[in-house]
Formats: sequence, structure tokens, C-alpha cells
Amino acid sequence: MKRKIILMVFVLTTSLVYAQNNNSIKKILDNPGPYLNEIVQIKGIVVQYFNENTNTTAYYVIKDDFGGVIKVQTAHAGAPETNKKYNVKGYLNKINNEYVIQETSRELLEKPVPVVTSQPVTSSPAPSSTKDNTLLYVIAGIAGVLVIVLIIVFASKKSSAPAIPPSYQPGQTGPSTQPITMKSSAPKTIASQGFSTIRFESAPKTMKFIPGKFTITSQEDKGKMFQIAGFPSHGDAVVTIGREEVRGERSYAHIKLDDKFKTVSRKQAELVYSNHVLYVVNRSESNYTQVDGYELKPGEKREVKKGSLIRMGELEFKYDV
Repeated sequence: MKRKIILMVFVLTTSLVYAQNNNSIKKILDNPGPYLNEIVQIKGIVVQYFNENTNTTAYYVIKDDFGGVIKVQTAHAGAPETNKKYNVKGYLNKINNEYVIQETSRELLEKPVPVVTSQPVTSSPAPSSTKDNTLLYVIAGIAGVLVIVLIIVFASKKSSAPAIPPSYQPGQTGPSTQPITMKSSAPKTIASQGFSTIRFESAPKTMKFIPGKFTITSQEDKGKMFQIAGFPSHGDAVVTIGREEVRGERSYAHIKLDDKFKTVSRKQAELVYSNHVLYVVNRSESNYTQVDGYELKPGEKREVKKGSLIRMGELEFKYDV
């Protein structure tokens, strides 16, 4: 299916480019600047021949298959035959405010052409017919639609990548330390299943984990590792920690501590990832949060580095990058 789509896009695009590139006289006269005083080549039918009562110079008018018309100045012996198709080369010049090709060579094409009535014409390019323009628009439209379909097909295949497991058991290899986007289209589920002392929910697929991982070093969950995503706040990613229940849009960025931890407050602390640095902010006025043995005062924050130990009451976990 994909190969057929690619082939159809290629054929239609090539046809469109071919049609545009062969509208040579109209192309030259629409934008003569790049061609002025340069050799150009055109193919068309001679519809009129005349001279200007001089011994060396004569003119003929040539019309191509797309309706473009231009005057050609010739000094060659012998007049071109009208109603015959020629391949003409020459320099594009502007004479008396009119663009004219000064012929350097002329080749009669053997392919028979229809008879064209000889009527007075000017060298101004005749507009393309409505039918020709409509055909080009249709081709361009079909090609555009097929390109969009192709992009959708590849995008859907890319988005079907397997999901990243949200939690890890002891002995398993931890996830990458780089921010990872959760790939899950299922509704929110509890991501911390298998944990006894903490609980948190799966992050939406559009959110990223805070870099690094946390390993619980105390209580029943000792040795278990987890990652968690932060809630966007003024350019930072924030995770709240405490015994309170958080529901709604922030629920995935909250670590719920077990109610048995009586020395942990409902609003105990926050993990704040800001400018590629992770901090712990103490939010409790009665139960202090410790980082590497240092007790944080209410509202005080401290940088968390690789190997740092974070302690809240009886619960302690280690941060690794």
C-alpha cells in the first residue's frame, strides 16, 4: 500500500513538473530577467513570417504547445515555413520595449503538426487556457492529498512504539537518565503497584520524567526504584510529596506517602526540576525534610546531586543520575 502511494505521488509530481517546465515561452516572458542576453531554446509552430524591407533581417512569430507567443529575429537565408514546427535557439533581447529572440539556429521538426490559421498576432504571451490551468490545479491538489496521506501513514506507525514501563523491580536495569516521554494511550492507572510505602499515578503520554531515578533505601520497599514526572510550573517541573490525597490534573506529579508515617506531614516537600538541576523544598513546618543529613527549614530548598539521600520521617530514598 505504501509503495503504491509513493509511486502515485512520484508520477503525479513528475507530470506536474514536466508540464510546468515545457511551458517555455510563457515561462520566459513571465520572468525574462534571468534569460535576458542569454541563449534560450523553444519549440513551436511558425504562425507568421514577415520582413521589414531590409536586406539582412526578417522576423517570424512562433507559438508553442501551451499558447505562448514570441517574435524571432532571423538573418538566416530562407524563410521558415509557416504551420511547421521548429526547434529554435537564440539570444533573448529587448527591442523597442518588446522581448525578441535573435535566432542563432533553427531546426525543422519532422513530427507533423496541425494547420494553424495565419492571423495577425503580437509577441505578448497568450494566456493559458482555463482547461490547462484547471488540469494543473487538479494534479497539484491530488499530489498534495497523497503526500498528506503518506505523512499520516508514517506518523501512525511511529506512534505505535511500545510503552516504557513506569516502575522497576530490584535487580532490573534502570531507565535512561534522559527525559523520557510516557508512551501510553490507556487511561490513568496506578504506576506504583508493588510498592507498600508510596503511591503515584502514571503520567500522561505528553509529560516527561524528571531525569534520573529514585531508589527507596528504607522500610518494606527497600531496593525498589521508580521515576516520576513533574507538573509544569513557570518553566519548572514540580512533584509534591506528602500524606495528602491529590486528585485531578496534578495527581500524576504527587507521591502519596503511607498514612503509617506519622512523622510526615500531609504537605511534606516538593521535588523541583529547574534549569537542569533538581532541588528539594521543605513544605512542612513541623516535620523537617533532610538532604544528606541536613535539615531544611520551612520553605528552604537544597540541591539534590547524584547519590544524595532524601529523608522524610522513617522514609528515605536515594537519587541517582
